[in-house]
Amino acid sequence: MVSVQKMSASNVNYPIVTPQYADEFVKRSNDITENMVNAVRINNQLTVNAINAAAENFRTLNRTIESVTEFNTTAVKAWNSFLTAQRQQFLNK
Repeated sequence: MVSVQKMSASNVNYPIVTPQYADEFVKRSNDITENMVNAVRINNQLTVNAINAAAENFRTLNRTIESVTEFNTTAVKAWNSFLTAQRQQFLNK
C-alpha cells in the first residue's frame, strides 16, 4: 500500500513523506506472508501424503482380510473333507 501511495504521489509531483520504518515494515510483512503461504503449502502436502498413506494402508488391510478369509475357507474345506472321509470309513465297517 505504501508503494502504491508513493507511485501515485510521484505521478502528480507531490512529495510524500513516509516514516523511515515503512519500507522495512513492508519488507517484513511480505516475508511473513510468504512464510505463511509456504507453511500452508507444506501442511497441505503433508495432509495429502497422510491421506495417501491411509488409503494404501486400507488397501493392504483389505488384501490381508481377503487372504485370511481364503485361508480359513480352505482350512474348513480340508477339515470337512477329512471328517467326511472318516465318517464314511466308520459307516462302511
